[in-house]
Amino acid sequence: MGSDEKVDSRFHDLEPIATENVPSEAAKMADASVDWHTNYIEEYNPLVWKDKRKRQIRRKAFSELSLFLQVTSQITDQEANHDKLVDSITETVNDRRYFELLSRYPTDIVQYGYPFAIPATRGRLRTEATMVLERTVTQKPIHSPERYPFVQLHYYHILEQLGFQTEHLDPATILSVSNIRKEPGFIQCNRRDVYAITHNIFYYTNFGIPGEGFPDTIVPTDLSTCLSGLLLRFLAIDDTDAVAELLLAGIIQRQLDPEFVKFVLSWLQTRSENGIVPGSGVRDAIASSTQRIQNSDIDIDSLGEWDENSEHWFHDYHTVIASGLCFAVLEQEWDRLRNEAPTRDFGYWLSDSATQLLTLGNLVAVLSEYKLTEAAPLLESLTGSRVARAYSDVFNACVKFLQNQRTPDDHIGYFTDEQYVYCNGVGTTDTFDREFRNQCTNRCEAALSAVKSDETDRDRE
Repeated sequence: MGSDEKVDSRFHDLEPIATENVPSEAAKMADASVDWHTNYIEEYNPLVWKDKRKRQIRRKAFSELSLFLQVTSQITDQEANHDKLVDSITETVNDRRYFELLSRYPTDIVQYGYPFAIPATRGRLRTEATMVLERTVTQKPIHSPERYPFVQLHYYHILEQLGFQTEHLDPATILSVSNIRKEPGFIQCNRRDVYAITHNIFYYTNFGIPGEGFPDTIVPTDLSTCLSGLLLRFLAIDDTDAVAELLLAGIIQRQLDPEFVKFVLSWLQTRSENGIVPGSGVRDAIASSTQRIQNSDIDIDSLGEWDENSEHWFHDYHTVIASGLCFAVLEQEWDRLRNEAPTRDFGYWLSDSATQLLTLGNLVAVLSEYKLTEAAPLLESLTGSRVARAYSDVFNACVKFLQNQRTPDDHIGYFTDEQYVYCNGVGTTDTFDREFRNQCTNRCEAALSAVKSDETDRDRE
């Protein structure tokens, strides 16, 4: 887990939020997000770029900002706060250079569609732009691409927002072949899978907003364990972007303990500055709409020169959008979440609670990286703890994952590639087993024995 000092430095400022104050606290953060986008509106201009990679970034960001406005305008009465953003997007979409992009790339409607909804739903879309949009949407090419299920739901959501027919798309059928047709495993999900989970929820439910074209305001799958486990995992590695999206998904689903939601909200507040949650990296900003990322670890320097203002925007914009959506939905849904969501018997604000939650999150995180030797002492330290009882579904999934790593020769851990590299260096199979494989097995066996002993003790109670 690391030292207690590390835990304290990242969680020592957490303070309980009064239940009745959650909507107002969320509203302040949502408003701060709108102000931030307004201040950086020039950075979202999809027609200003110097190289193709920056072109993709700005066009993606422009689409996401439009989605942010389209969703939040349906759940708040603060349209006036959006005026500058709406005016800027409307001016750009009505610019021939932008609306002709849709004619040039009709199959990329997932990329270019949302901005059209801003002027279209407000009666401000130019006749020429309307003609381009209608001609594009009624052509066969936009229906032909083979899309990931969550991108297909995204496509469905765009058409509904634009007011076009969607009879050829059945969201329930699309969802049935997505990665939440059953509750996903939260340990072995990669980052793309995590965003697919959240986006499936967002687009199937219209972000939890009732609408004639949408099947329901929740996905018909119990995702409480998955969302709790993933939130703990990404809290532990300080990933603000993933935390914001997962929290939003959990609020929409009403499948997170409301006290845990308050805990995560407090954490996001401590990470924020003037209500703005900073980004956790640039990977989210460079991802294409279909998540085809050739190099998921690309850094900002590889994208050429940015001025200081642009660099700051680029690093944070996606997280500010995700968290802003989260806060806006939380403001509206808090009472419903309190009344309908499951609860867990865990005192989140007790002195050692943050440490226990972070340890469980670290356990999930190191297991997701297949660091079994590091995971074993964390599992053992949590055995019998309050958090292991309150989050028994998450803890037991970690136990089962470790149990399933037992090999036919009674070791724990599958290390074919590690052994190959070791033995092609200076080592031998015997020394690899002695110095690595046996050590891993012994630590894991000790942890699993502690779990079994605790289960026996509880059975006797």
